[in-house]
Amino acid sequence: MGSKIVLKKFFTKKSTIVFLCIIAAIVIAGILAPWIAPHDPVEQKLENKFLMPSWEYPMGTDNFGRCIFSRILYATRKTLGFSFLCTVIAAAIGITLGLIAGFKGGIIDTIIMRTCDVLYAFPSLVLVMAIVGIFGTGIFNVIIAMLIMQWLWYARVVRNLTASEKCKSYISAAKVCGTKNTKIIFSHIFPNIIPYMIAIFTVDFGHTILSISGYSFLGLGVQPPESEWGAMISDGRSFINTDSWLMFWPGIMILITVVIVNIIGDHMRDALDSQSV
Repeated sequence: MGSKIVLKKFFTKKSTIVFLCIIAAIVIAGILAPWIAPHDPVEQKLENKFLMPSWEYPMGTDNFGRCIFSRILYATRKTLGFSFLCTVIAAAIGITLGLIAGFKGGIIDTIIMRTCDVLYAFPSLVLVMAIVGIFGTGIFNVIIAMLIMQWLWYARVVRNLTASEKCKSYISAAKVCGTKNTKIIFSHIFPNIIPYMIAIFTVDFGHTILSISGYSFLGLGVQPPESEWGAMISDGRSFINTDSWLMFWPGIMILITVVIVNIIGDHMRDALDSQSV
């Protein structure tokens, strides 16, 4: 399968370009938060608490008089930044081990796949709770716990794709020519599975956003007074009946981002399906 052909089909949809632009705008807004945010996200002004949206406070203020819009911008950096970091590391570990297992086979394949089977037996939430209980709350402890489980999906998929690719004639020709195994793996096999990895990465990225926000909502991730979308929802739940916008704004950001990321992943899957027909 040609990666260039798949990517070309992926970008032919106008809706894909629109959704990519929206995600890019959200990311850029987070990066430029120190210059865009009208107020200090942690500055408390109790005399301004529970203000309705206005020009000065576009999304209103919370129970401490903090600008919700400013907190949303800074929270974008943490939610998307930590989610992206976690997903990239998990993908790097899983893809590398999956390539090795699928290409080498034998005892190496058995060890890696049985390790995946053992780790799959542990519920991710229980593992996170155990690590947080031992090392304490904090986003980095949560990320470490998530990484222990998150690479498994990549390893399994890549292992199967690699095992399929290595049986093809172009791999046999490369071996006959004396090409080193490392070059075959990373120069011949890996480029042909990149579209699949992009599709998996986008879906996993959306799932990671939900996980990071969920753990912060439970008080295990980002700690006050720092802002994070899930933590902001947790802060506003006590006021859901009187000032529901405290939960609405971070909730809508999570919804929009995850839905768009999943749609982009679906478009990549459609491109792969159309190429395989």
